[in-house]
Amino acid sequence: MRDIDIAVHETGHLLVALHYGFTVHEVVVSGEERCVRCDPPGAVEGGDIATWPPAALRCAMVQLAAGYAAGMVELGQGLGLGYRDQEEGDWFKFDVYWRVADALGATPEVGLPDIRDALREAGRILQAPPWRAALRAQAFPALLLDRRRLSGAACAEALQVFGVTAAHIGQANPLAPGAPVSAPAPR
Repeated sequence: MRDIDIAVHETGHLLVALHYGFTVHEVVVSGEERCVRCDPPGAVEGGDIATWPPAALRCAMVQLAAGYAAGMVELGQGLGLGYRDQEEGDWFKFDVYWRVADALGATPEVGLPDIRDALREAGRILQAPPWRAALRAQAFPALLLDRRRLSGAACAEALQVFGVTAAHIGQANPLAPGAPVSAPAPR
C-alpha cells in the first residue's frame, strides 16, 4: 500500500483514492458509488458489490468513516446514510448502508448498532491529530476552495481500525458469489 488520499472534490463530494501498485480506486459519493481505473478495467460499474475489488470496498469504508467523523455523513433512519450538501445544508440519502455493513464484515444478525459502533470507533481515530486539525479546524469549506489533500501515515493509521494492511490488498473479494460473508465487525 503506497498512500491513501482523502480530499473533497470541487463538486463537494467526498473523494477517496487508495493507491497501491499501479492501480487507483476512487469512490465518489454523489448518490451512488463508482470505482474507476479498476483492475481489470471496467470491473466495477457501481451497483453489485459482489463485483467490487477488495480495494474498492475498503475505499468506501474509509470514505464513509472520514465523512462520518467530519459530520458530512450520518446514520439516518431506515438503514440509510446521508450526504450533506455544503451550500444548501440538505441531507441526501444514498444506498450504501449494506455496502458498508458487508465491507465491515457484518451480517443482518450483526445489525445496525454494531455498524454504528464501528463507524464511531473510526471517527474517534480520525479525530485525532492531525486529522482533527484538517477535518475540523480547517473545515470542509476551506478544503472545497483549495482542494487540499490529506495523505500519508495518518491515513494508513486510520485504516487500522478496519484491520487493513498491505497484505489485505489484492485478496479475493469476500463478498463475491459463493464466498462466506459472516465475519466479526472490527472494533
